Amino acid sequence: MSRRVFPLLIAVALLASACGGDTTATTTGVQVPTQAVADWLDAVEALDLPTLSTIVVDGSLALVMGIENDLPLDQLAALLDGGVPVDVEEAYWRSFRDEFAAFAGRPISTLTVGDADEFEAEGVTYAAVEVFGTGGATSVVIVRRDPTSGWAVDPVATLAPGFIGPLRREFENLPGGTAGESVTAAYRAFVSPSLWAALGSGAFDDTFAREALSLIEEIDASGA
Repeated sequence: MSRRVFPLLIAVALLASACGGDTTATTTGVQVPTQAVADWLDAVEALDLPTLSTIVVDGSLALVMGIENDLPLDQLAALLDGGVPVDVEEAYWRSFRDEFAAFAGRPISTLTVGDADEFEAEGVTYAAVEVFGTGGATSVVIVRRDPTSGWAVDPVATLAPGFIGPLRREFENLPGGTAGESVTAAYRAFVSPSLWAALGSGAFDDTFAREALSLIEEIDASGA
């Protein structure tokens, strides 16, 4: 298996930065974007799987896990269609926690959640939440609001600048058949909205914007 991209990219953003919210009512779930990020960080540290299963966008996480680990297409499709098995999810978050600590030199529990900037992308409400490491280093975690289940961390939107290349390579090499169609559908359901969210956050540069818009166009064309 490859090293996990998610914890490493967040750690890199915090280290590089060191060198150089409002409440929204929902029916259930976390009602404040900053609280969603705080709960997520606490749940990762504690390996609290019940919380992690509700505080992270499920299909988005399955895509990240599959692409990071170079899973065969049929296994990636199985994660998307059937959900992530509990033992696989626990192993992933344990690796996430431990690799973040090893790379950043500090546990993930030392991060501090800052302010949230809410915005809309393609009719969906998101928030870009600042996360601070030691010495004032900052990164951004993007969360998405569901009208009934509240706020949840969007891994694809959060990772987008460093993950756009792997996302594109996976998509451009998808074959036909049932598994390929399942992954293509997941790109339309999760990747396109997440890329729009990353663009709408204003947190990333023009190079990423061009790459994201190009991939969105390819994804949209697949559903024509």
